[in-house]
Amino acid sequence: DFSEPVTQNTKRFIRCFWALDKSLAYSNMGACYSDNGNLSDAKDCLKKAYEIEKRNNDYDGIYYNASQLAEVLVKLHDSEALNYLLEAKQSAEFLNENFYVMEAEVALGDYYYNDATKAKMALIEYFKARRIALAIGDDVEKIDSRIKDMQLRMGKEEFSEIENKYE
Repeated sequence: DFSEPVTQNTKRFIRCFWALDKSLAYSNMGACYSDNGNLSDAKDCLKKAYEIEKRNNDYDGIYYNASQLAEVLVKLHDSEALNYLLEAKQSAEFLNENFYVMEAEVALGDYYYNDATKAKMALIEYFKARRIALAIGDDVEKIDSRIKDMQLRMGKEEFSEIENKYE
């Protein structure tokens, strides 16, 4: 509301109006709620931000909000998290941002990691992320530690089969 007295008084000093983009406002509120452990409100705000970015075809915003929303949904044990992780990865690929793609691969691997029946899928995502990390010169230690952990969890034969195919 630009007509209320505080806004009008502020305009007198700065000679303009400042406004925050709705999506950014929802996204920031979602992050604040998440940081304070209020995951239900975080989910609501991030979902609104995501929907605005989707309508605007803003792939940077879609990537960011889908990633943040997935993180909150994982904490809430909501199966919808996978859809947002995949959406974040698609947006990263559309943007052709290797760092984003690498982060999305790691996030997907972490999601699958928590389900023993999807260990193979987790390892594949980690190998894909490692390949990108090496290509862009990023630190691969966190990815290598996940891969080593998967090696311990899986049988040697199954691990070697995936390693030979994806490394």
